[in-house]
Amino acid sequence: MRDTLNFDVVWEKHPDPKLKVKPDQMKVFLDDNGEVAVSSNTAKQLTIFEAKTGKVLCKATCGELITGMCFSENGKHLITTSSTGVIYIWSLIPSITKALRGKNTEGILS
Repeated sequence: MRDTLNFDVVWEKHPDPKLKVKPDQMKVFLDDNGEVAVSSNTAKQLTIFEAKTGKVLCKATCGELITGMCFSENGKHLITTSSTGVIYIWSLIPSITKALRGKNTEGILS
C-alpha cells in the first residue's frame, strides 16, 4: 500500500513462503474511513487487515472465489459475493466493528 499524499510505500504484503503455489489477490476493498481493508485471493481466502500498518486482523476461508465485498453501514457485517452468485453475510465480532471506526483492532471473524 502507498501513502496517498506522496505515494511512498507504507507496507508491502509478502506471500506465505510455505505455499507451493502463491495465490493471486483478486479483490481488495477499503472501508469508508480508510482504516480497514479486506482482500480475497484465488485460494478462496478472505483477509481483513489494518490499512495503515498491514496488520492482519483476521482470516477466513470460503468454499468459493469471492468476486465482490463491502462492509455493512453499521460495521457489524461483511457482505461478499461469490463466483457462483451466492451472497454471504459474515458477522464481525465487536473488535472488528471498532476497527472500522478507527479504534481497537484485535479480533477475528465469528
